[in-house]
Amino acid sequence: MRSREEAKQAHEQAESEGDAIELAKQSLLLDLFAHLQPKEGEFWFLESDGSDVCLQAGAEARQLEQAAQEEAMVALRDLPLWRWLRPFLRSGFFLGARGMALRALHALSNGRLALRFVLGGRRVREPVQWQAHLEAWLQSVGISRQQGPHRILQIDGAVYETLREMIYLGQARAPGILLIEPEHIEEDLSDVLHLLETALTRGFWVLLHVPLRTAEPRNSVSGATYESLIQGLEELQVSLWSVEVGGVGATWPHTRRSAWWVIAPNEGMQAFRVQAWSHLRRLFETGFQRAKEGLKIKDLCESMLLEGSLDAEGAFTRSFPREVGYQLFLDRANPSDIKAILDLWESLMDEHAQETSLFQRRPTARYSLRRTFLNYLTQPGHLLLVLRHLQHPIGFLSACVTRTPLLQENRFGQIIDTYIQPAFRGHQLGSAMVRCTIEWFQIQGIQQVELNFATHNHAAERFWRRHGFSPYLCIATQRIAS
Repeated sequence: MRSREEAKQAHEQAESEGDAIELAKQSLLLDLFAHLQPKEGEFWFLESDGSDVCLQAGAEARQLEQAAQEEAMVALRDLPLWRWLRPFLRSGFFLGARGMALRALHALSNGRLALRFVLGGRRVREPVQWQAHLEAWLQSVGISRQQGPHRILQIDGAVYETLREMIYLGQARAPGILLIEPEHIEEDLSDVLHLLETALTRGFWVLLHVPLRTAEPRNSVSGATYESLIQGLEELQVSLWSVEVGGVGATWPHTRRSAWWVIAPNEGMQAFRVQAWSHLRRLFETGFQRAKEGLKIKDLCESMLLEGSLDAEGAFTRSFPREVGYQLFLDRANPSDIKAILDLWESLMDEHAQETSLFQRRPTARYSLRRTFLNYLTQPGHLLLVLRHLQHPIGFLSACVTRTPLLQENRFGQIIDTYIQPAFRGHQLGSAMVRCTIEWFQIQGIQQVELNFATHNHAAERFWRRHGFSPYLCIATQRIAS
């Protein structure tokens, strides 16, 4: 059994690492605020996992207050972070991510910015108490939920899905920052990747916590998960900067290491990194008592700019409308096409229903599908093509990029529905839609494409085989008498 002294040292070590990880995040956030804020308009802060407004100061944070009293610590007092920490450290607390965002952004806005805060609640332990704390904090900062230019939205369930939908639909818009601190990243990986892809495609910068090694294995990132994260980001036009924090004394190989990933949707990382890294180095070298004993930060910068892919996507979009026959044009759908595409989808289902009742559609199906098709127009990784004759839609194809965390080929393309009115079949128009879709999948970096077709539809089977598709999975069904 460990002695009381050993237990005390272990506790102080954990406090020091926790403070270092948290304060590195605070410093990065402040520099992101300064780097990204426009002079006017809106600025969004999206936070997915429910961090606290205030945190109790541990051993390392308390040391900052002592260090700043010394004349040699002028460098520490000049840090942007110190302005927000000092009033709280004297009382034994310091700002959490939400407290920092609310107070710092409000002060920096100078009345010209309309601030938009979207706060998730996945990690909130006592939501009622936290809500009361937040209300008191908002009052002290001067932000009102009911009036004024700033707005605050709190999400208590399905946080990743709600944030993703808000960004899809343009309800949350860049410029802004998305802070993600998944509590169990192994379990959340698919949702995290979807949210990352959406936010970065829409122009948000992301600050992501990646626990590389912790005392609880399920809260750390395995090698496979790490590779999946990197693979997912490599498929986007992003720049990644990783700041690793951890390791106290001789126990460094066995203690917690965490990384903060700053992910930019464009080439603006280098200018930000120069400023932010300078602040982090001064914080660790000057303010942390244990830094000389092994509390470290590493600066890892990995550029993942895939400009060729972006150029190809732009060229693909500019290539429409495409003439595929006399007075026949293939185009990407727009909102005015949705009603006609829904009519075509109903015709597709009705044709299938003549062969089997399994395809009987609900009368209200089109109302649910309408929202899905509208989302396709704005969601990254989705394609909705429309075939027009004399400007009237006579066919459509829907497709998307799909992920699965379970298979080695964890990212693949899927053709969901395709349909052409009977009078226009047999003229290679379906082939033109398929070729266009395969071209789009190649731009997305997809190497495998899947689809479903009804077993009774022998014409469809011949069509897809002719285009290189071969079945590998059979779905069987059985009716059970009630």
